[in-house]
Amino acid sequence: YLLQLVCSAIVEEGNARQILHADADILDAALIRAFDSGEPYFSNVWNEMAGVDGQPLLRQIAAAPAPLPLPDSPALARMHRRRVVARTAAGYHVEIPLIRRWVIERAG
Repeated sequence: YLLQLVCSAIVEEGNARQILHADADILDAALIRAFDSGEPYFSNVWNEMAGVDGQPLLRQIAAAPAPLPLPDSPALARMHRRRVVARTAAGYHVEIPLIRRWVIERAG
């Protein structure tokens, strides 16, 4: 879903500007467009997959520049099972960079 969302947003942004090649400016604008049009998906990740108990953890993990070592918890286990976060020997990190960016920039 996310790949289609971003690609569609790139095409829409390129069409709106009447250009044939995407550059960094187009990608940045397309990501904003994708966050807007994909809001139901991102909100579902935040509200349902992370849940109230996992939201502070997800915010912490997203803000960390490297995997964050955290003690195991039911919220982390749920987010890991739903592939919101990944666990390595070094700790937890957000599995999908686009979700990480949404959490940092837009999460309630």
